[in-house]
Amino acid sequence: MFTFLGRIIQLLLSPEHGWEDISAAAERAEDIQRKRFLPLIWVVALSQLVRLFYEPQLGVFSALAAVVAVGGAYLASLFIAKMVMNFAVCKWIDCDVNVEKIHVVVLYTLGLTAFYRLIYNLIPAPMMLLKLLPLLSLLVILRATQFLGVPSEMGLRLMGQGFLAVIVIPSLITYLFMMFI
Repeated sequence: MFTFLGRIIQLLLSPEHGWEDISAAAERAEDIQRKRFLPLIWVVALSQLVRLFYEPQLGVFSALAAVVAVGGAYLASLFIAKMVMNFAVCKWIDCDVNVEKIHVVVLYTLGLTAFYRLIYNLIPAPMMLLKLLPLLSLLVILRATQFLGVPSEMGLRLMGQGFLAVIVIPSLITYLFMMFI
């Protein structure tokens, strides 16, 4: 999991070099998901419990329900984001792209979104800036064009599709799950 977080931080600091290193590592998407992404999701979900320390009005039941909601939302988002990106990249960008690489991009960019949520959960002060962190993912998605082998003129289209798949969808699903708490 720590190499996953290291690569996520590298993607934040230098997206182009981050994607080069991910490409050089040549890991299978299934291994990344099982060994790195899923443990991160459960750490992020469990970080919801930290809010009990700085939000006294939050009850234990609500915090535990939030753990389940956040974990479930990211798992559902992973499934939906893979579907959306597979369809969108193959259909709208109209080029041959390796499906395995699309899944790697989804895992890392969704992992980036989960990392932002972890930061948000661990900082007790509500800051609007923290809610805007997922917008940094747009640059990371834009730089994924070289990793995917997508023509650079299709970068903005890929960024829009990625925005929908790994930022909007997880936010909506989390919001919907949290409504039931």
